[in-house]
Amino acid sequence: LKMKRDFDLRDPAARRAVADRLRTVPLDRDGVAPRSNGEPDDDEVTTLRTAVERHPVHDCPELHRHLHFAQRADRLRREISSIDRRVGRRTRTLARRFELVLEVLEELGYVRDWKLTDKGETLSRVYNESDLLVVEAIRNGVFDELDAAELAAMCSTLVYEARGPDIDVVHEMPTKATAAVWRRLMQEWRKVRRREDQRGLELTREPDPGYAQRTYQWAAGRPLEEVLDTDDAPGDFLRNMKQLMDLLRQLEDVAATPSLSATVHDALEQIKRGVVAYSSVEP
Repeated sequence: LKMKRDFDLRDPAARRAVADRLRTVPLDRDGVAPRSNGEPDDDEVTTLRTAVERHPVHDCPELHRHLHFAQRADRLRREISSIDRRVGRRTRTLARRFELVLEVLEELGYVRDWKLTDKGETLSRVYNESDLLVVEAIRNGVFDELDAAELAAMCSTLVYEARGPDIDVVHEMPTKATAAVWRRLMQEWRKVRRREDQRGLELTREPDPGYAQRTYQWAAGRPLEEVLDTDDAPGDFLRNMKQLMDLLRQLEDVAATPSLSATVHDALEQIKRGVVAYSSVEP
C-alpha cells in the first residue's frame, strides 16, 4: 500500500484513513495482496540492480559528485528553457504592440514606407505623454488664434493630471477663445484615440482642464495669492508651471508658423516670473 508523502503517523485521522484503505485491499487465497500499479516483482528488481552494478561508471570513485552535477545541469536546462519561453512570449507581444503603434502612426501620416514624414520629424522632437495630440494640434492650427496667456492655459491641459477625489469636477475655460479651442482640441484627441482604440492601444491620455484657470491668471500677471486658493499647495503650482514651461520650450522649437513661435515665447516669458523664476535659478 503506497503512503502519501505528507502522511503523519502522529495524526489519528491519518492513521484511521490508512486503516480504512487497508480494509479494502484485495487478498488472494493465501492471504497475500497482489502487486498493483505496475510495480516490478523481486526478480525484476534483482535484474535491474545487477545491470546497474555492471554499468561501466558504477565503480567511479566520484560517481555521486558526477550525478549531483548531472542533476544540476538538467535543472539548469529546464530553467533556461522556461526563461526562453517567457522571453519569447514577451518578445512576440512587444513586436505585436510595435506593429499596432506603427499602424497608428502610418494612418495619421507620421510614417511612410518605414521613414518619418515631416510630421514624424516634428513628433520626434516632442517629449510629452500627449505628444501625438500636441503635434496634431500644431499641424492643424488649433492654437494659432490664441494670445500668450490663453496659449499657456491650453497647454496646461496637456501636462496637468488631476489626482484625488475631485477628478470629476467640471472646469470652465478662462476665455471664450480658449473654450472654442478646447472643443477643437478634444476633437483632435478623439480622432487620435479612435485609431488607438481600434487597435487596443492607450497611448494618448485625455487633456485635463483642471489647471487652465490658474495658469491663465498667472500668465496674465495676477499675483500668486490671487491665483492660488487656500487649499492649493505652492509646490504643486511650481511643479505644474515647470512641466508647462518644458512643453512650451518644445513647442517654440516645433511651431508651424513664426507667429505661433512668437506667441509661445511670450507665454514662456509671462510664466517665468516671481516665484517660478526664482525656483528655476540654478544653485
